[in-house]
Amino acid sequence: MTVLIVLAVVVIAQTGTVEIVRTSRARRYERPRQPVAKELTEEEKTVRRIVSSRKEFLPDGTLHLVMERAGPRLRQYGSKRTAAVEKVYDVNDRLLWEGPVLERPYTYLSWAEEVRRDSLTAAHMKTIRTIMPDAWSMLQIPVGIEEQAEETWRYCPDGETFVGYGLSGQRLGHLGATGWSESKSEARPFGPFKSFLAWRPQASSSLVLLWQTRRRIYQIDVEARQVDLVYENPQSDIERVWLHRWDSFRIADTEDERPGTYRDLLHCQGLDGRHHVVLRDPARTVTIALPKEWEQWMGNHCTFTATTQGLFMRRNWIEYPMPPASSKIESQQDWWDEYRRHDKTWWIELHRVSEAGDLALVNRFSYLFPSKTETAVRYDDPRSGIRRWVNAFSAPLYDFLWIPFPTRFWAALYERSDFTRGLLRAIGEVRPGYSLWNGLVTLVFVALTFLHGRPRRTSWPTLVFWLVFVALLNLAGFLTYWALNHTPVIRCSTCGKRRGLSRVECVHCQAPLPTPKHGKLDLIPGLGL
Repeated sequence: MTVLIVLAVVVIAQTGTVEIVRTSRARRYERPRQPVAKELTEEEKTVRRIVSSRKEFLPDGTLHLVMERAGPRLRQYGSKRTAAVEKVYDVNDRLLWEGPVLERPYTYLSWAEEVRRDSLTAAHMKTIRTIMPDAWSMLQIPVGIEEQAEETWRYCPDGETFVGYGLSGQRLGHLGATGWSESKSEARPFGPFKSFLAWRPQASSSLVLLWQTRRRIYQIDVEARQVDLVYENPQSDIERVWLHRWDSFRIADTEDERPGTYRDLLHCQGLDGRHHVVLRDPARTVTIALPKEWEQWMGNHCTFTATTQGLFMRRNWIEYPMPPASSKIESQQDWWDEYRRHDKTWWIELHRVSEAGDLALVNRFSYLFPSKTETAVRYDDPRSGIRRWVNAFSAPLYDFLWIPFPTRFWAALYERSDFTRGLLRAIGEVRPGYSLWNGLVTLVFVALTFLHGRPRRTSWPTLVFWLVFVALLNLAGFLTYWALNHTPVIRCSTCGKRRGLSRVECVHCQAPLPTPKHGKLDLIPGLGL
């Protein structure tokens, strides 16, 4: 309890100091005036057109640069944009075609899209449950004919299965990982819920669910009472999921909609960094291990599509190294300032993926992305300057906590509740970040603890414990030690060395404490009082 109280006091003092400095040194920063607009040269117009265009691949690997008159931001989800007008250029900036979108003579590859915006996740359910504790009872899948419900399947989080109910309330069975079962004991749970999305196939009166757990993805047809295991990763948890034309869960846009052109595709990325592509008609899974060196570049992103001609991967990346791992806010800000100041080369690549998961480069294109020095404005927060000195008194334990646990552990803890989210943010603010000043201050407190505790020690193991305790908690550890161990010191009458009064025997010579001599005024003779 003493440690927690002292830690809280130190954190409050640190936060208060930082905020006082911020308030006293607050400045007003204005965005610099933009230079007077001047007419762009032909080269500048070409660069701007290439940067702002959509990069689209034809099935044979040819790359086109597509410009819309209204701009890409006005593309509406699920609309065919019949009024939009496009200009199509080749990679040499030669105009190939101009006209309405629906009259475009080219058909480009369409790619799998992440399902995050279409799905309901476990994080969403936690947020909903803070307002509606019985939110799980609302997850019901009706089944009927011509909009007339005849039965309802309700998800039960305790058993991690679906339970069916008829119109009169009678139970119809359970849907679990192995399919339909009549009794609860026979139903195998799906596992911890992570997310799901739903769609209604043609000629169906009910929804089909794509149900995701930590390492599995199921397709649940409630009407047919059928459960299919679509994908399982026994080595790693599933981090992200993409879909492409999987039972038309998303309205198609202006891409090629002819039947038989594309194969249904499910793309899963695990926490181990591997990419797994699940194909249908016929069903098979392709595992792709991307080169490790790709991770060093900014903006590295890959997506897949499958046509009758094969499996393809599109990769986008920026020829600029990733920021160094640092928890210091000022270091991150410096890196981003440098990133904005430099011109960067952006790359887009098309790879063909073999059945064994090997990559073969089909085409690649690079273009220069100009720097944004005229719009990059850095707000000089006075807290970043004082924080390095204030956090010199923080506990190094805050940094050591990050070492034994993987990143996904802290990400899951961050999303668990508002309390853990606020706690991790507070720790992030006071973390010393492996600072040299923090190490020097900690060393000073350890030395003071040794000098203070050596004559007062009851045993060497106890003193070593306090030294390690102070080394982990810095100022808070030293204050805790001082509060619990500050006892008077006397000189031993036998060996003459300084000793504390916590033990009867001297820690140096094992001599007992001296007893006072009897005097004439002793009220109780023989007790030595």
